Amino acid sequence: MDPKVNEQLAELLAFVKKGAEATTDFAVEQAPLVAREIVAWTFWHAIAGCLLAVFAAAFAFWCGRVVKRWANRRDVGEELMFPVFGAAAAGLVAVGLLVTNAPAAIKVAVAPRLVIIDYIGKLTK
Repeated sequence: MDPKVNEQLAELLAFVKKGAEATTDFAVEQAPLVAREIVAWTFWHAIAGCLLAVFAAAFAFWCGRVVKRWANRRDVGEELMFPVFGAAAAGLVAVGLLVTNAPAAIKVAVAPRLVIIDYIGKLTK
C-alpha cells in the first residue's frame, strides 16, 4: 500500500480509538446519575398512579353520594342503576390503579437496585 494511505488509516484509527475511549469514560461517569434518575422516575411515576387512584376513589364516593341524594329526593327506582354502576366502576379502577402502583412505589423504596435491574432487563427485550 501507499505510505500516505497507511498514514491516513493510522490517523483515522487513532481518532476512532480516542472517540471510543471518551465515550466509554463518559458512560461510566454518568452511570450512577442515570441509575438515580431511573429510580426517581419509577418512584414518582408509581406515586402519581397511587394519587390518581385515591382521587378516582374519592370521585366515585362523591358521585355515589350525589346520586343517592338525588334519588332520595325524586323517588327513583331502576333509573338509579346506571349511575351506581358508573360509580362502582370508577371505584374498581381506583382499586386497580392502587394495586398496580403501590407495589412499584414500595419496591423503589425498599430495593432500588432491583428497579435498575428490571429496567435494564426491559431494555434488552
